[in-house]
Amino acid sequence: MRFREGGPPRATRGRSESGPRPRRALCGGAATGGLEWAQEAPNALWFTPHGEASRLIRRGGGGAQEAANAVSRIPAGHPEGYLEAFATLYAEAADAIRAVQAGGDRDTAQALLPGIGDGMAGMGFIAACVASSRADAAWTRL
Repeated sequence: MRFREGGPPRATRGRSESGPRPRRALCGGAATGGLEWAQEAPNALWFTPHGEASRLIRRGGGGAQEAANAVSRIPAGHPEGYLEAFATLYAEAADAIRAVQAGGDRDTAQALLPGIGDGMAGMGFIAACVASSRADAAWTRL
């Protein structure tokens, strides 16, 4: 990759001083300004025109160009895993449906697909939260 003015970007990878996660970033500069993107904030791109304040451009946001917005499939504010999470859920549900249609058991199709028991446990947790709130945040047995 090269910028229009001919300069190559600079890729960095390292460990932050305060934590164990590696930092991956792309930085680049040209006659008109510089760009910076970091893996820790993948939905943000910093653009710094020469002689001006830095501008934060977010994926799917108003500052992004039309070409960038045209290839953003995920609504602004949703993490990248948003679509993958739903795709996984739908794929596992389809596997369970096919297993039952073939005479099998839905529980053997995918262990990660939540069932009625999981839904009931979730509703029990919500009921305990409401009861705790009504009792001035008292501990409530699930």
